[in-house]
Amino acid sequence: MLDDIVAGIEAVAGRDKSVSPLDGLVRADEALARYAEAFDHPGWAPLQSLD
Repeated sequence: MLDDIVAGIEAVAGRDKSVSPLDGLVRADEALARYAEAFDHPGWAPLQSLD
């Protein structure tokens, strides 16, 4: 999970040219959503939806 978050952020920052920034954002967001399923973290809130 942490690997996906870091890889996604590196793509957003432009460090990983093989992944588009948008795909990196999606990868990090999906990993953060899995965090909530895997850990009991009081007060944790996922990223806000743009809907």
